[in-house]
Amino acid sequence: MARSNKKIIELPFFTAGSLKRRLIWLIRIRWFAILAFGLGIGLGQFFPSMHIDGFALSLVLVLLVLMNGLYLFLRDRIIRNDHQRLINLMITQIVGDLFILTILIYFTGSAESPLYFFYLFHMIVAAIIFPGTRPYHFAFLAVTLYTSLLVLEWCGILPHFPFYRGSEIAGRPEIVIFNWAIFIMTVFLSTYLAQDVTNRYRRVRMRLEMTNRRLQDLNRAKTNFLRVSSHELKAPIATIQSTLTVIRDILGENVDDRVRDMADRAIKRTDEMINLLKDLSDLTYGDLRHAGNFKQIDLNGLLTEVVGDELISAQARQIEMDLTPSKTPAKMVCDPEAIKKVFRNLVTNAIRYTPEGGSIHVKLANQATEILLEVCDTGIGLEPEEIQQIFNEFYRSPTAKKLTSAGTGLGLAIVQRLVDEHHGFITVSSQVNQGSTFQVHFPKESVL
Repeated sequence: MARSNKKIIELPFFTAGSLKRRLIWLIRIRWFAILAFGLGIGLGQFFPSMHIDGFALSLVLVLLVLMNGLYLFLRDRIIRNDHQRLINLMITQIVGDLFILTILIYFTGSAESPLYFFYLFHMIVAAIIFPGTRPYHFAFLAVTLYTSLLVLEWCGILPHFPFYRGSEIAGRPEIVIFNWAIFIMTVFLSTYLAQDVTNRYRRVRMRLEMTNRRLQDLNRAKTNFLRVSSHELKAPIATIQSTLTVIRDILGENVDDRVRDMADRAIKRTDEMINLLKDLSDLTYGDLRHAGNFKQIDLNGLLTEVVGDELISAQARQIEMDLTPSKTPAKMVCDPEAIKKVFRNLVTNAIRYTPEGGSIHVKLANQATEILLEVCDTGIGLEPEEIQQIFNEFYRSPTAKKLTSAGTGLGLAIVQRLVDEHHGFITVSSQVNQGSTFQVHFPKESVL
C-alpha cells in the first residue's frame, strides 16, 4: 500500500504546483465562508427564536480573517517547488480550520449547532489531497475536538451558549449521545468514501499516465527509426539516381528506346523515393522548442522568399500567383526552417493541384490576436469527407491521384505537425472544381 501511495504522489496532479493551486483554492473558499458567516450573524439578529452572540462570533471571524491573511502571506513566500513546506501549510490550514470551526460550533450551541456538518468538508478535502492514513488523522482530530467540547460543557467547565431559545437538546443526554454517535460514524464514513473514490481515480490516472509514457517512448523510438532510416537511405538512392542519369547520358541516342524508357522510369522512381525520404525526414523533425532553433523573424520576408522560389514553377504551368504581405511587420518567435517548410508545402500543393491557367493568392495578415497565413487557389478542390483526411499521413484524394502522380501524401501532415509545434492551427474550406483555401493561424502568444 505504501508503495502505491508513493507512486500516486509522483503523479503530475500531486506536484508542488498543484498543491499551491489547492492552497489558493482553500484560501478563496475561506474568504467566501467568512463572508457567509458574517451575513449569517447579521441576519440571525432578526430571528427572535435564535440566540446568537454576535460579539463573540464576530471576534472569531476576525481571528479567521487574520489567519487567512497569514496563509496568503505564507503561500506567496513559499518557493513554488518547495513541496514539503506546501504540505505543511496545507496541514496547518486544515488543523486551524478545525479549531476555528469548533469555536464557532461552541458559540452556536455545541450539540444544537448546525455547523458541525462543515467538519465533513475538511474531511473530504483532506481525503482528496492526502494519500494514506493522514485523512483519518484529521477525522480523529475533528471527532476529538467535538467530543471534548461536549464533555467540557456536560461537566460544567464551559458555559452553554444556546442557539435556539428554549431548546432542550443540550439537557437531553440521550439525544446528545445519539447525535454524537451519528456524527462520528458520518465523519469516518465520509473520509473512507472520499478517499476510496480518490484512490480509484489516482490508480486509473496512474495507469493512464504509465500507458501514455509507454506510448510516448514507442512514438519516439518510431520517430528515431524513421529519421535515421530516411537519412541513411537518401545517400545510396541519390547515388543510384545519379549513376542512372550518367549511364543514360553516356549512351545517348545509341541506346534502344525501350532501354532509355526503362532508365527514365528508374530515374523518375528514384526521384520520387528521394522526395519521400525528404518528407519522412521533415515529418520526424525533432521537438522544435527543445532544439534551440527558435528566434524572432519577420514572416513577410520568409514568405516572400518562398513565393519567389516557387513562382517559376507556377509560371511554367501558366498559373498566376500573387502575394499580399502584411501591412505591418509580422514578427514571430519560431523555428525559421520549420515555418519555411509550412509555407513551401502549402504553396507547392496549391501549384500542383491547380490546373493550367488557374490562379493562386497568398496573403499574410497581422491581426489583433494572431498572424494569419492564407493560401487560396482555383484548383481541383476537395469533397467534404476528404477535408477530414487530408492531414493524415500518406493520404491523397482520388482526384489528386488522377491529376498527377507527384506527391507523397505527407506534405499536409508535415504542415499540421509543424504548426502544432508553434501552437497554431489550420482551417480548410474547399469546393470541388472551384478551389481550396488553407488558413494557418499563429496565436499572438508566440508573436512579438
